[in-house]
Formats: sequence, structure tokens, C-alpha cells
Amino acid sequence: MFRVIDTIKYDEALFRQQPGLAQRFGHGLLAILDPAQVTSAPVQPGDTVRIRRPDGSSFVRAVSDVDVTRSIVGLFFLDTAQHEIPRDS
Repeated sequence: MFRVIDTIKYDEALFRQQPGLAQRFGHGLLAILDPAQVTSAPVQPGDTVRIRRPDGSSFVRAVSDVDVTRSIVGLFFLDTAQHEIPRDS
């Protein structure tokens, strides 16, 4: 199990600043995993993961893409809002 330390919302505002992101990811949420726990991709696009929120609820979601920049790993979830995967999930 890995902890989400931050999230980045991929929306029109971000795409205006960095147009290339829209072509790669689309609208959704990038969940940044704790680098103390993981430094390489733990799953592949298309894999499903169980997300446990801080309130104790959980759900299963398919990973749309995986972004590894240096030792920072992010899991991208298409059409997902920030409140669905909060920090510390």
C-alpha cells in the first residue's frame, strides 16, 4: 500500500499553461505517491488499484497512466476529481 502525498488536477487551466499535458493525459487527477515508499512504477496503465481514503471508505479504480519523473511516481486517473482521491489516501 502506498500513500498519496499530493494531487494535481488536470483541467483546462493547467492545459493552457502546459498544452502537451492535454495530449498525454486528458482531464483527471494525478496522485503523487510518497517517494519514501516507491521510486518506480508499482503498476501499469490499465491495472486496477484499491484506493482507501482517510475517512476509511475505499473503491477500485483503473490507472489510466503512470508518470515517473526522477524518483517521483504519479498515478493518473482519467475523469477523477480531487475530492475522490484526497491526500493521505
